[in-house]
Amino acid sequence: MNYGETLASSVSDYLSQNKLSSLGSLNRNILSDIAQRTYDAYTKSLEAKEKALSDDQWLGKLQEKEGEMGLNVRVEYARAKVWFEENHQQLTRKRFVDWLKKADRPLSLGDSKAKEPIRHTNLYQEPAFDWRRLIATKWPRELMPDRPAYEEMPWLQISITVRAEVLKAQPL
Repeated sequence: MNYGETLASSVSDYLSQNKLSSLGSLNRNILSDIAQRTYDAYTKSLEAKEKALSDDQWLGKLQEKEGEMGLNVRVEYARAKVWFEENHQQLTRKRFVDWLKKADRPLSLGDSKAKEPIRHTNLYQEPAFDWRRLIATKWPRELMPDRPAYEEMPWLQISITVRAEVLKAQPL
């Protein structure tokens, strides 16, 4: 039953409980009160249905929605959980949905018309190949003295743009 049907049913119930024959007997405050009570009950029932899902089922439903956008919901959930614990806050479902809205979507690497697919596209996981050597040979410091010493940095401290370029240039 949708909200409108629920409201109509509540008005009908109210009329019969109070022995009223029509809506003409209701004033604005009474109708407003009925509408608010019905809305509260309706939203509670929706929340109860959502809460009835286990966290695992709920994350599975989110993965179906967000997976198409390239997000791994379970990985993001683990990141959010750590962040909220470190900041002494409670991770609720609503906060996690907000977290997902702000999450970095994976970059589309390479030309969409490229014949050869990029093998490694996770910008947050350190690649298996020797990326430090690749940086040193492809972008030598002698030719680019102002560039940061990326080959000495941990993978996640390198800007996401540079990581994407490294992955594009990875050896086949």
